[in-house]
Amino acid sequence: MSGAGVNLASVVAISPNGAAISTLTNPDGTYRIDGLPQRQYFVYVHPLPPAQQGQATPGDIVFPKDSDGRELGPSSPFLTVFYPGTNDLSRALTVFPEAGSVIDNINFAVRQRSGYGIHSVDTYAYPGQTAVKPPYLSPNIPYPFIVAAGSGLFSGNSLAQGLSVRVLGGATLSVRPYSPAPTSYAQIDFDVRTLSFSVDSPRHLVFSQNGDIYVLPAAFFHVEKLPPSISSVIPMTDGSQRLATITGSNLSEASRVFFDGVPAVLREFDALGGRLTVTPPVAPANHRASVVILNPDGQSSLFLQGDTPSTYTYFGDGAGSASTSPGSLTTSPSSLPAGAEAMLQIDTTSSLFIDGQTVVGFGNSDIVVRQIFVASPTRLLVNVAVSPNAQTAFTNLTIISGLQVLTQPFAFQIAPSFRSSLWLSSNITNAVTGVQGVSAGSQAVVSVGNSPVALGGGNTTLYLNDRSIPITTVNGNQITFQVPQGTQTGGAIVRVEVGGERSLPILMIVDPPPPRILSVASEGEPPSTFKPGQLVTVTVKDLQPAGSAIDTSRIEVAVGGVTVSVAQVLQRQDSHRIMVYVPEGAPVGDELPLTVSIDSRTSDPISVSVEE
Repeated sequence: MSGAGVNLASVVAISPNGAAISTLTNPDGTYRIDGLPQRQYFVYVHPLPPAQQGQATPGDIVFPKDSDGRELGPSSPFLTVFYPGTNDLSRALTVFPEAGSVIDNINFAVRQRSGYGIHSVDTYAYPGQTAVKPPYLSPNIPYPFIVAAGSGLFSGNSLAQGLSVRVLGGATLSVRPYSPAPTSYAQIDFDVRTLSFSVDSPRHLVFSQNGDIYVLPAAFFHVEKLPPSISSVIPMTDGSQRLATITGSNLSEASRVFFDGVPAVLREFDALGGRLTVTPPVAPANHRASVVILNPDGQSSLFLQGDTPSTYTYFGDGAGSASTSPGSLTTSPSSLPAGAEAMLQIDTTSSLFIDGQTVVGFGNSDIVVRQIFVASPTRLLVNVAVSPNAQTAFTNLTIISGLQVLTQPFAFQIAPSFRSSLWLSSNITNAVTGVQGVSAGSQAVVSVGNSPVALGGGNTTLYLNDRSIPITTVNGNQITFQVPQGTQTGGAIVRVEVGGERSLPILMIVDPPPPRILSVASEGEPPSTFKPGQLVTVTVKDLQPAGSAIDTSRIEVAVGGVTVSVAQVLQRQDSHRIMVYVPEGAPVGDELPLTVSIDSRTSDPISVSVEE
């Protein structure tokens, strides 16, 4: 601007039906955007808006400082332009970064302006009677418009003179005051015919007014279907297990069900009847939980139900419900010295611990929970580490399992540090990979702390579940050993004995074999190729022991080395079905490797094809 670099300008690479990825310029006006998915982008630059109410700086950004410690704030506001320097979208050029390439010299010369034009715009839609942000628009939406509010849209009680709106890469839209609140909201109408060509992606709006433009990324999401809705939640049982059957509309096998925000385990989906059968998370008896469905496109049943979601009431004591009495928690050992690491055994008299839905905390930052293993519905094995600088203190123990919360005051004590306390690190790693994750037959490495003497083959014995096993090598304070073939998967207890002194126990998780991909299919039929936006089901063996709830964030599906988002995991008798959407920008080609990983375990690849 006027021959000088512009500081803290926002430069944005934006795909017409994809992500907007941005950065801020350095004080000399230079910038760089890394990690762009391979697709077509417009590039534009705009000034930071003024700080909004409650913000110390625009967007609460921390300004850079010069060598004297003085803050370098944003340069003067300027007119927004698209590359190569135009406010006319028909003249804007696009760039297409290829994988591994760098595009240089996307430069801008901008004109200073006084004050600010349109900025800080929010948009809403009405899939029902409730305003929803961010807005989702589908061909069958009853109210095919969005409502916008922001600075510069109105002049007095009228729309700003010359205001127009268009979809980036799409049609020009009509704008008028929103009748219930004409002085503050603009209604932007859509022709439903333009919504029939759904892309299931974010779309962006460009506001123009008297030669100035404002770009609103992800102004709405263009989707194929209406939000999910719930018509009934019916309790039922399967033997000793409590289930819930949910009926409604726009439900699918990829829909996720939450009870008070905790995910339920999907048992089956009846496409003909539009029913989902799930295992609710454990909760106290007579607890009333709000039930919400979230679809992979981001839409929720709350879009239609607003503040009155469907509910599910847990039965009295029995399957799926904990006792109405809080019960008690016992911890063994009940204390650890500062600087030690060990396994604790935690027992309860009333509650139900669920694998994958249990969290343990001590309310003290000096105690870190390393690992949790659900040994039974009433017993946990937990690895904890106590900071060497921890002060002697009693702490509370809190456990959250499903929708249960249990607290035991003064359940654990940090004891003074004892130099003679022999302990083991819970970071037991695979000798081959160097990361956590050992299975029967693999080599494992464990580190020893506070050994009374130097470790050696003649004075050191290692115990696995109280049985001594051979040590492969000793290197400093590290012991390498082989997990015996046939060792049961799950929690195993490790101790060492050095010079006649036995260590505190530590928990080692013995993993199942790596997951095995049994099949890959789309819409029930194995296709020769996949396409972006397609829902693909991967059937996998040995993902997790039967009956365990799985946090989808632990699972990673990769196609051609690119991670794809997991929409749902469906548990079968002896396998799991993982549903993923092939993303826009996925690698294209034949014989692409597809792998499934959970934690540190990765399947062997199978070959798939992806076409544009």
